[in-house]
Amino acid sequence: ELYKLPWKCTQNTKLLSVQYKINHRFLATNRLLFHMALREDDQCGLCTTERETIMHLFIECPKTKVLWQKLGEWMTRQLRTNIQLSVRDILFGKLGENNTLINLLLLLTKQYILKVRKNQTELHFEQLVNIFKTNFKIEKLSAQLNMKNDLFFKKWALLYAMFNATNQ
Repeated sequence: ELYKLPWKCTQNTKLLSVQYKINHRFLATNRLLFHMALREDDQCGLCTTERETIMHLFIECPKTKVLWQKLGEWMTRQLRTNIQLSVRDILFGKLGENNTLINLLLLLTKQYILKVRKNQTELHFEQLVNIFKTNFKIEKLSAQLNMKNDLFFKKWALLYAMFNATNQ
């Protein structure tokens, strides 16, 4: 069931690819690249203090811990329900029919972490929220172009309400 979660929340192949690589443990972390002799060290691209593994990058890194904490707090405020993110939730997604939006936000966050690491910049929660908004607009436009507005609003009504409330 965990392998099906990404497909339930997006058709974005880049997001699906990120999750596929995590699920199958072949995401190109610095540790893997070091063992392949493609890097000089295996240090985390964000904190530079520990070996970069999938577990470290998404769970143990002090910088991503702060980002996940802020995301959990933000989702709790926006969705008006207590959102607790476990290690399994972060790595693979939350099970359950009502977690489509949360799983999309988790995927976008993982993609953002990888992008920041690659560009050697800093994680900023405000940038992440802007990514959420941009992705929402893209999904909305795609639904309009494909004449699937009803499906879009059924699926994304919560996110639509969240972003409309923050724009006022």
